[in-house]
Amino acid sequence: MGPLRDSAGAWGSVSKSFHWGSALLILAQFPLGWVAVHWPLSPTDITLYTWHKSLGLLILLLTCLRMGWRCISASPQLPAPTTAWERAIARAGHRALYILILALSVSGWAIASSSHVPFKVFWAFALPPITPPDHALEQAMKHAHVWLAAILGGALTVHIAAAFWHHFARRDNVLSRMLPGRGDPS
Repeated sequence: MGPLRDSAGAWGSVSKSFHWGSALLILAQFPLGWVAVHWPLSPTDITLYTWHKSLGLLILLLTCLRMGWRCISASPQLPAPTTAWERAIARAGHRALYILILALSVSGWAIASSSHVPFKVFWAFALPPITPPDHALEQAMKHAHVWLAAILGGALTVHIAAAFWHHFARRDNVLSRMLPGRGDPS
């Protein structure tokens, strides 16, 4: 599994677990959310929404934990030939991903709260509301949620393309050091 903590040359197993766990959950949310919205109102639809909302809250929790971990565990350095502007773009891109994930999660929570439809996280406990019931707010948050999802989808596409660019064009270790089972090359 490798070291828990990040090093100058590679991500540790905690960061990799946060990264790939979040990636899988987020990628599952796109089709799950689309199917839930388009499914006719039924017990199946309610189950789909419960899964979507519950996974969204799990993503919010993982993202907060991941950001906390990033504060106490130093990130690996980018390869030496990386220019200052490329480093700035990489930092901005990662910050944008975190902001979009948080905003998407909170907008979903606001939809659940403002709709005033009872909901239990993973069928276990009630989600505390963050807004009062308000139909206009619910509609605004639904629009914001859709737009944030589209923007996040685009940002993730750029993120994945950049990882492949590093791997196949630059032939550096930016992608490989985040892969499970890969340790510090130094």
